[in-house]
Amino acid sequence: MNRLEWWTAWRHLQARRPPAWLRSVTVAALYVALIGGGFLLSSALTPRPGLFSPMVLRAAPVDYAGGVGVVSLGLAAIVLAFCGLARLFNLLATIITFSVAQGCMALVLVLGLMSGLELDLRGRLLDHKAHLRIARADGAGFVADDALLTGLLAAPEVAGASPILEGEVLLRTAYAREGATLLGIDPARHRGVTALATEVEQGSYAFLGAPERIPRFAAPPPPEPGPELPPSPVPSDTSPAAEAPLPADTAAAPVPSAMPAAVPDDEDAADDGGWEDPAVEIPRLRAEGQLPAALPPAQPAISDDPDETNAPEEPDDSSEPVLPPILLGRELASQLGVGLGDPVQIVTPVGRITPQGVVPGLLVVRVAGVFFTGIFDFDRKHVYLPLPQAQAFQRAGAQVTAIEVALRDVTAIDRGKAAVLAALAGRELVVLDWREQNRDLFSAMFLEKVAMSIALVFVILVAAFGILATNLMSVLEKAPEIAILKTMGCSDRSVARIFALEGLCVGILGTLGGITVGVGLGLALGIHGVPLQGSVFYLERLPIQIIPAEVVTVALLALLIVGLSSAWPARSAGRLRPVDGLRLRDE
Repeated sequence: MNRLEWWTAWRHLQARRPPAWLRSVTVAALYVALIGGGFLLSSALTPRPGLFSPMVLRAAPVDYAGGVGVVSLGLAAIVLAFCGLARLFNLLATIITFSVAQGCMALVLVLGLMSGLELDLRGRLLDHKAHLRIARADGAGFVADDALLTGLLAAPEVAGASPILEGEVLLRTAYAREGATLLGIDPARHRGVTALATEVEQGSYAFLGAPERIPRFAAPPPPEPGPELPPSPVPSDTSPAAEAPLPADTAAAPVPSAMPAAVPDDEDAADDGGWEDPAVEIPRLRAEGQLPAALPPAQPAISDDPDETNAPEEPDDSSEPVLPPILLGRELASQLGVGLGDPVQIVTPVGRITPQGVVPGLLVVRVAGVFFTGIFDFDRKHVYLPLPQAQAFQRAGAQVTAIEVALRDVTAIDRGKAAVLAALAGRELVVLDWREQNRDLFSAMFLEKVAMSIALVFVILVAAFGILATNLMSVLEKAPEIAILKTMGCSDRSVARIFALEGLCVGILGTLGGITVGVGLGLALGIHGVPLQGSVFYLERLPIQIIPAEVVTVALLALLIVGLSSAWPARSAGRLRPVDGLRLRDE
């Protein structure tokens, strides 16, 4: 291809005279951009509420001015870009170039968004779940002895190994009942396998090993009674009910008729309308010896009946037994209405044989912490209990369900899996990596990504059909000029290259422009993010990750489609005979 062919194709695409409406549209776009800038300036100068103000704690304020400003500037930029192209090319070439650019930009942004969501989800999964899982093929339990764990940790690729026991349970409180997956873990070993210790947002991961340190938020005690004095003599005509000592909640009980009426100490107290506060009068009467001393409150008993809630507020007593600790997700804690220090009853379908028959197992535990992983299923279903208590509760003995293994380099998953398989030589155990455990999830995301890409490729295909139709019309329009060029000695190949270059000029310019804008927007959104409402979505900002390989793939695909759409008109122009071109001129 020589310079003359490029120059001829470029001149053919240029507009002879800019449209008359172009100046008016440009001025209107500049006016819209000025308005958008004013809205953005107003949004930047508007004072925001403090971090701990009631408005922020209740709901994040909506920045309508900033949203209107961004939308206005975006529309103005699109119109100004179209006007700029219209000053260089004719109207058909401008529309086709803009369509190719729009398709490439949308494809780059959508692929970046899908890749960002996939990487974000993969990071959350790898933080909460181990890289490898060792279990039996039939799902039965096995004994994870010290020799097995030591052999796994001896591999240089392995960073940690922790046994785990899984089981389905029912959690019961005074407010709700929810099903969950109980996971028995060794807190010391599990800390080196997952990031659960850093995901605890209420309480502490250390409480799993020290349940006696879990704070208890009990109700405030009643007012202290006065000094205990011997009761006064009871008159002979007192009813039997008056001879019995008062219960512990005497402050809420009526005073018997045999008791002397309270006499006010001063004149101000006599102006109370005849009403006496029992919380004040009863301690005073006890101090004067006119009432017997209060009995100590009875300790509530833990019921074995599964229909009764086994989660009372325990008093602050040093002789109270220490309950086993659990960790549960934010969503599950919200459904159960519990928090740090609250008791929860766990019911397991693993039955106990009693004289009355087989009954489900019951265990009362205390919330040691609430974690948040950012994955709804985990925060809604997972409950962690120390492994010895979980094994005793599930009647599993010394068996576990699986062993979770963390690798030093997650990118070398195949090499790490091979090292673990070598350490398990002679044992009937299988190893699954994180890709195999979450195959359905990532397969669905991959199919969604492919479907979105195919849908957006049709935008480029529409532009390619526009190039095809425009070049075919140009061949028919320029048929006399093509005949003249051929009679002057221009070869068929040269004429075909000129029309092919017309389509390539439009396609290359649209592809480069669309990819440049798409990458720029993607990088800007990836740095600043698209804010989301945290109370509705699990993501505070929309993740966007621009992958260079995907950008190159989009560019090559767009150029391929544009090149193919230019091939047929170019071939038709090259095969046009001079006689046919002159005949079309005469017609």
